[in-house]
Amino acid sequence: MPENDLHLDQDPLWFKDAIIYELHIKAFQDSNSDGIGDFNGLIERLDYLQELGVTAIWVLPFYPSPQRDGGYDISDYYSINPDYGDVRQFKTLMQEAHKRGLRVITELVINHTSDQHPWFQRARRAPVGSPERDYYVWSKTTERYKDVRIIFQDFEKSNWTWDDEAGAYYWHRFYSHQPDLNFDNPRVQEEIFKIIDFWVDMGVDGFRLDAIPYLFERDGTNCENLPETHTFLKKLRARVEKRAPHVMLLAEANMWPEDSASYFGDGDECHMNYHFPIMPRMFMSIKMEDRHPIIDIIEQTPEIPENCQWGIFLRNHDELTLEMVTDEERDYMYRAYNKDASSRINLGIRHRLAPLLDNNRQQIELMNSLLFSLPGTPVLYYGDELGMGDNVHLGDRDCVRTPMQWSPDRNAGFSRANPQELYLPTIMDPIYGFETVNVEAQTRSSSSLLNWMKRLISVRRAHKTFGRGSLEFIYPGNRKIFAYSRAHQGEVILCVVNLSRHAQPVELDLAVYAGRVPVELLGRTPFPPIGELPYLLTLPAYGFYWFLLAEEAEVPSWHQTIPEPLPDFVTVVMRDGWSALDDPTNRRSLERQALVPFARNQRWFAAKDAAVARIGMGPTAVLREGAEGLCLQILEVELADGSAHRYVLPLAVAWGEENVHT
Repeated sequence: MPENDLHLDQDPLWFKDAIIYELHIKAFQDSNSDGIGDFNGLIERLDYLQELGVTAIWVLPFYPSPQRDGGYDISDYYSINPDYGDVRQFKTLMQEAHKRGLRVITELVINHTSDQHPWFQRARRAPVGSPERDYYVWSKTTERYKDVRIIFQDFEKSNWTWDDEAGAYYWHRFYSHQPDLNFDNPRVQEEIFKIIDFWVDMGVDGFRLDAIPYLFERDGTNCENLPETHTFLKKLRARVEKRAPHVMLLAEANMWPEDSASYFGDGDECHMNYHFPIMPRMFMSIKMEDRHPIIDIIEQTPEIPENCQWGIFLRNHDELTLEMVTDEERDYMYRAYNKDASSRINLGIRHRLAPLLDNNRQQIELMNSLLFSLPGTPVLYYGDELGMGDNVHLGDRDCVRTPMQWSPDRNAGFSRANPQELYLPTIMDPIYGFETVNVEAQTRSSSSLLNWMKRLISVRRAHKTFGRGSLEFIYPGNRKIFAYSRAHQGEVILCVVNLSRHAQPVELDLAVYAGRVPVELLGRTPFPPIGELPYLLTLPAYGFYWFLLAEEAEVPSWHQTIPEPLPDFVTVVMRDGWSALDDPTNRRSLERQALVPFARNQRWFAAKDAAVARIGMGPTAVLREGAEGLCLQILEVELADGSAHRYVLPLAVAWGEENVHT
């Protein structure tokens, strides 16, 4: 095992407990004052990520590229974009990240390349039918694959583009400058295996497989989720596991749950997969103030293999994507969250989290509570821990790729270059500008969003139940309340969320957990123990609770059961001393009016939270007769489950001025 890997958790299922932080190299920190972030800059900021509490860094494409699609148009798979650094600096990043217990996930963009890649330049010049030509998909006509949808509808009118030099059309699922590779060619598959071997040997801990459903094409299909794709993924997984068993494969399959779940295979394809459809439904639920959209999509989600995990996020890194919703739901989301016409892109909304939620701190906290408590591994987009904003006046999806805001200094502390030299301008508006929203200021404020996020992440990391536990919904009558439990290896965590902009009461049926003490996890505050009756809670607007249902925890010191008032007096005629207790009338009076209510409110009465069927008086043992008499009275308790208990209760006579009391 390499020395720098000794700081990492050796559990092969590490990704189930991970908290992933997604960032652009160019956007995070500029170390050489050229206006572009680089690997040395990221290395300088690793301590920040460690203090934040994340456990893995997802680094967006850093390969040489014309940069017409944020680096997803790759022109060389074996090198580093010179603006970001070189291979030596990448190795240093791996070493320094691993020393801090941080794993590194990179992109494996294999569906397509840039049209500037040497493979494509060679293919367009090669003769038809040659091995070089067959690296890509060509046609003399655009009539092939007519049932295939166009993904980037705002930019492309066809999935075919004519190339003059080749004298043919080439196939692309995304931009026309990104031709698709031909995975029917065994040489292409072998090229991919060589690429992944190269970066695994560099120490990379995981790969995000971009656009993985679109690798193969077949006439008469929509060219998505084809069996050939799964056959290739099984080969890729086997190759990775043979070389490095701890390396994780993460599929990007923006599809309905039953389709995207197929990319887990039988636990022999991808380790992880994004759950795209749950994201818009979280936003729908808080706008509709109804839990149904979230519950509905989760109930449509099939079971997945034990060694697999969903990845969940609050926004895709480019936009709040709305592909996996119905047309009616998409129209609703546009009305609810589209701030202006320019913020729409393809089938999504290009805003960061804070602007989407009108910078409402309560809503931001609530959405993060869902992200970190629902089943799956959370993915946090850089700057969202601060509540960073965006700039919709920048083209395409650059509006959400602006420099990280470290301080109120020049260029937000991101770079010492002249402001006009930055790869993109910093956010400067009065609400989200870097002078207002930055790491330095929020680090100093104990009530800042950044420090709140650190506490939330700390709680998440302390309980593996969030990453590995089962999920069970609770259905209170108030539909504005979303309640669910997570359970793992005997630990139970109850999550209660108020989706409404107003305070809400709720009655929860928690009888199955009777006797447990709910301990609120962010403040470690114990709540009153759960009993047989509905558990009552009141939540503030957009409030939430995470409760650990503890089997062994002290109830709050202030929580004292208020005893029912005893009657002022009970009449017992004692002509013959203690033998008067043998009289049925006297026994009934004492049982119903005094002894039973007295006993049930005592600390020593162990059955107080159980369902009691009957309490009655048993034998009486007289210790002393006379005016200052004393006896021991047996109380017989029968529970609803048929079990029986006995208690010994001492009775004495105290003579008052007017009445006799027992």
